[in-house]
Amino acid sequence: MTDTLRVEGTPDIDARIAEITNTVIAIASNHFDVRAEIGDGTSLLDGLALGVNMLSEEIGLRVAREKAYQQHLLQNERLIAVGQLAAGVAHEINNPAAFVLTNLSVLRSTLDTLEEAAQRLRDQVGDRDNDAVTALARQARELTRDNIAGVERIVSIVRDLRNFARHDGERPESLDLDAVIQDACKLVRAEVTYRASMVVDSEAAVRVHGDRTKLAQVFTNLLLNAAQAIPEGDAASNTVEITTSVQGDWARVLVRDSGVGMTEEAQARMFEPFFTTKPRDRGTGLGLAISADIVRHHGGELRLVHTAGSGTTFEVMLPLDRAVGPHVDAPLRRAVTMSTSARVLIVDDEPMLLTAYRRWLERIYQLDTDASGRDAIARLERDSDYDAVLCDIMMPDVDGVAVHDWVAIHRPQLLDRLIFCTGGAFTARGLTFSEQLGDRVLQKPVGLAQLRDAIERVRPRAPQSDS
Repeated sequence: MTDTLRVEGTPDIDARIAEITNTVIAIASNHFDVRAEIGDGTSLLDGLALGVNMLSEEIGLRVAREKAYQQHLLQNERLIAVGQLAAGVAHEINNPAAFVLTNLSVLRSTLDTLEEAAQRLRDQVGDRDNDAVTALARQARELTRDNIAGVERIVSIVRDLRNFARHDGERPESLDLDAVIQDACKLVRAEVTYRASMVVDSEAAVRVHGDRTKLAQVFTNLLLNAAQAIPEGDAASNTVEITTSVQGDWARVLVRDSGVGMTEEAQARMFEPFFTTKPRDRGTGLGLAISADIVRHHGGELRLVHTAGSGTTFEVMLPLDRAVGPHVDAPLRRAVTMSTSARVLIVDDEPMLLTAYRRWLERIYQLDTDASGRDAIARLERDSDYDAVLCDIMMPDVDGVAVHDWVAIHRPQLLDRLIFCTGGAFTARGLTFSEQLGDRVLQKPVGLAQLRDAIERVRPRAPQSDS
């Protein structure tokens, strides 16, 4: 029995014990690649070695999972920080963008008037010098139009980034699936451009119910994976394609790429958290796992439907939102001519934006402006006879929320005439207030037509005659 267990002190046994002891020391030192020799299983030390090896493997796996989880938490904190930064950047960009767009719109209108005046003069007196004036006015108008498009593009990029980076909880609503997909396409366009052509084929009027930001995250992850499966340098020969169709009560979205495909190991583990075939600086291995979870939470399914050397296709199935009927615009109030033009107060801490608004709105309304919430409250204490009040939400000292609360207590007759705007509410107070008011909050930059429509909606109407 003693010979079978081989427990007596011999050099061989001493070496085995030392090896097992070194394995235990390695475990204590967080080194989990050391293993003790098991032998043929007939010795007590063989069993001990097997147990120590299993312990090393189990503890190593748990430590790896803990590190991965900590990495995930760190990544999540970074995303939250990015979201807060994006909201602040959006606010800082949208304010100057607002007055630039307003000034450009006024300039375009002025150039239209100049071109028409030059043409009338040309027709009346036949002065061909006016042809040059007309041509210059037309050229300046075209340049102005292009500048407007450029600023609007900047604003759109900032808005897409801000929406994607939001971490303010779920916001389920009826969604136009094509609009969600377009959001994702905008975000990944730069990644795709140097690798492939992007093809989007969306069926019209496909609606689902869910969180816009989270579903955009799903399609962004899938499109990024598709792009990164294609080597750079031959964009003309490769494609990333996303198509939408309806199958019964389901919306079906396919994301295809012409990349290198997936290995069998990658297919088996693709939805496993923290598994990735990408370099460490290119991915955390969470994209597909999170996407699958989001889709399941929306009552759908994300699965791999094809992979080969010529590419990969993922399928997203989402239940259609059958509760939404045909969209019907709310009837607009019929315009009624008033005996005097409306009195309008605009409150914003951006002086150049106030100047831009004055250039245009003073032609239409009796306009007053204040550069702070404190000044606006002081003005309204003296004189509250305004037909509309447009107030920025994010202002230092006294913000738009404080103006609203003061009006609710001291001038409640003005509550229905309040309109709010923001270049990006990024504090908890501002976000909550914006969500409560919904469509009564205009997102900067506000177009002149949009601003005038908002004023016309809230201004009181003169009684209509029965005749």
